[in-house]
Amino acid sequence: MKIWMSGLLALLAVPAAQAQDYRLAYSPSLKLEIYIDDVKSSQPEDWCRETLPLRIVAGGEKDPAVLDTFLPRVGNLIQKQCDTTTRLPFTLTDKAGATLAQGEALKSTRWQPTVLPPAEAAAPAATADGPAVPLAPEQAGGNKPTTFSLPNGCHFRTYWDATRDGSALFVPSGDSVTCTPDGWMTDRSDVSVTPSASAAPTALTFYRGFPLANLNPTSAALAVISADERQMLLSNHDKAPDSFLLLPFDRSLHAWRFDGRVILQIGRDEADNAATLKQAIEQAQAAYLPLLPAASTALTFLLVEKVSPETDPAAAAYRTVN
Repeated sequence: MKIWMSGLLALLAVPAAQAQDYRLAYSPSLKLEIYIDDVKSSQPEDWCRETLPLRIVAGGEKDPAVLDTFLPRVGNLIQKQCDTTTRLPFTLTDKAGATLAQGEALKSTRWQPTVLPPAEAAAPAATADGPAVPLAPEQAGGNKPTTFSLPNGCHFRTYWDATRDGSALFVPSGDSVTCTPDGWMTDRSDVSVTPSASAAPTALTFYRGFPLANLNPTSAALAVISADERQMLLSNHDKAPDSFLLLPFDRSLHAWRFDGRVILQIGRDEADNAATLKQAIEQAQAAYLPLLPAASTALTFLLVEKVSPETDPAAAAYRTVN
């Protein structure tokens, strides 16, 4: 049995306040859910221990071989949160709670699962409803971004090539995540993109399902003019109709990253008028500066005569104003 895990999307899910079972990971593509049962909260201090039992719920393939590539990812994720864990006993069950297999994964063997013979299998599996790791793309076609679904029903979208992108994207999920009425994730979140789940988290804002870096537009009525594998253009039609935020796509983060550049659509004659240009720049600054992180650099304005979302607007700039 062959399991493709490249381009794996991993989710750390935060349980509801009253929940006793911590949903650690979830894979819609493999239909696997992993729990840490009977813990006070999702905080590492409430579950971090040398031996950490896991409950794995299989909604699809019942063969324990499905864990061969999946469980090492989970082990790396746990090690990032709790470096004292060295042993992961696991019970694989079906949705009804019937035990399919039991075994363990050890840190010393890089979390490769070992399935115990039936006679050695210990306690019966706990029953519960619910959840936990990596997510693969639901759909991808043409030049459109891939859509991912979270366990709570929210969706987000980004560009992901399973052949080219061998990293894993860890996205917190759960009841704290909010989405628009049409299901698009709209929230700030810390994510990690790494092959081994060991990279430092990066703060992203999900706006209408698009992950953005260095920008927090959740409180602004921004229009998404275009979004592709090269760049995204955002605009505030009400406050600054002739200016556009330029966000190049950062493939290492699978997000659009704002680097301070603003496209200003203004004719050459108007730009030669200092007062007119100053007014246009101040209008854009008033619209966009409140959306930037406190540590962000100043805006750089690229002047163009006409914005064309189909091409690189920065390449058409005839003047730059800092």
